[in-house]
Amino acid sequence: MCRADHEEVARTLESVLEVVALPGTDVSWSGFDEPEQAIAELRDLIWQVRQPDPDQSVLHQISLLFAPTGALQEIAISSGWGVAFLAIAQRMDRAVGTSPPGR
Repeated sequence: MCRADHEEVARTLESVLEVVALPGTDVSWSGFDEPEQAIAELRDLIWQVRQPDPDQSVLHQISLLFAPTGALQEIAISSGWGVAFLAIAQRMDRAVGTSPPGR
């Protein structure tokens, strides 16, 4: 696994947070009971990843959120931004170092 770009991970999470915070976000299939729970988790992850030498487990947790059929993909699809999510997920893959730079 390549070295993660923690600042890009945080910026990508912030991009997702902005969309999840929009009115009408549907979290029905995500495992969250309400959008505020997803927002709180995203904020916490942003805080964690911006800490000096963040624990690697936070990157694993983020990867699970972005995984196919993960919570964020479920929110994106049910809220109408599923196609945009694919580009965001690719951006996150590059940031955490699980995707080649050209992808």
